[in-house]
Amino acid sequence: AEVYMYWKQYDLAVTNYRVSLQNKESNEAKLGLAKAYERHKNYQESIDTYKAIDKKQLSNYQLVSLYEGSGDTYFSIKNYESSINAYKKGLEIANTHLIKPKVVDLNSKIAQAYNSNGRTEKAGQFFSNALNLAEKGSKKRALEEKETVAEFNNRNRNYSEEIQLRKEIVEDVQRDSIIENESALTLQKQNYKIGNAYFLQKDYANAIPYLEKSREEADAKGDLVVKKDATRKLSDVYVDAGDFENAQLTFEAYKLV
Repeated sequence: AEVYMYWKQYDLAVTNYRVSLQNKESNEAKLGLAKAYERHKNYQESIDTYKAIDKKQLSNYQLVSLYEGSGDTYFSIKNYESSINAYKKGLEIANTHLIKPKVVDLNSKIAQAYNSNGRTEKAGQFFSNALNLAEKGSKKRALEEKETVAEFNNRNRNYSEEIQLRKEIVEDVQRDSIIENESALTLQKQNYKIGNAYFLQKDYANAIPYLEKSREEADAKGDLVVKKDATRKLSDVYVDAGDFENAQLTFEAYKLV
């Protein structure tokens, strides 16, 4: 079941967790089944499975996982209040028992739930908590949280804050060559988003070089998706800036990517 979860074959994960539980009940398998149900979009089954677990039998870490997983399921069905309540219960236990990685994760998830519920001020507070805590932990987790907060700033049109965070990501990633193209943290994606944020501020002088960097980096890494996106966005910037000659040249290059 765990292998099928890794490969995102959630229907087979559900089947194997259920077989496992028929042979021997364990809280780990029950938690896994509830998560598999959520990933397979069997949301009511996920909620029912979480509710049926005897919380008194769980370790502190398992209890945090239960509340986090329950919060994830409620978030998936856009029941944001229930999601926030579940996450906060998990956060309280994680804080009490010093389960530091979960403290960061849950602060971030509470922020995302508040943001989805339209409560951006509360979201900002929890994102700030998550970012401050993440920076005290591993570099990878700090980068991931900066990306999450940068996306939050983008959605709320806080472009200057977004740009600052993404520049910090670029600075860190330039010292780390083990970033796969699938990651949201690649130089080509971050430079693209910095260029786009400048574009949305109508700061064309800064938007153009970042989009050029994105295109060059994507070409070097064989990331055709970002190369195409950056080239098209660059053409849009030139159009908006009134430089129609470069806009045409760039659009022709876009069609050839």
